[in-house]
Amino acid sequence: MIELIDSPLLETRRVLGKDFFAGLINKFEADYPNLLANLEDLYRSESFEAFEDEAHKLKGIALNLGAQALGDLCKAMQLQRSKGKPEMIPVLLDLVRPIAEASIKGLRLELNHF
Repeated sequence: MIELIDSPLLETRRVLGKDFFAGLINKFEADYPNLLANLEDLYRSESFEAFEDEAHKLKGIALNLGAQALGDLCKAMQLQRSKGKPEMIPVLLDLVRPIAEASIKGLRLELNHF
């Protein structure tokens, strides 16, 4: 089963406070479209090493917020070239936006427990 949100990790984030964590979610919501656009541009230009670095960056941000499914998706994107399956990257890229949006909604719901 795929976990959208890493609830145990969010328990450790409560010390940040509800307002601070809400600010992190808002920043992520504002920033991820640019990260996604960068990933798409890097893929189109076949800059695979830079693509993997950018996917790693988005993965780190997602996992630190507790957006587990998005982090897992980014990890999968990072590994496609080394697995010999770069043709899967566009399929995975198409999933970033809906999973990011669902993650943002899920994280905001979790704020009710802060």
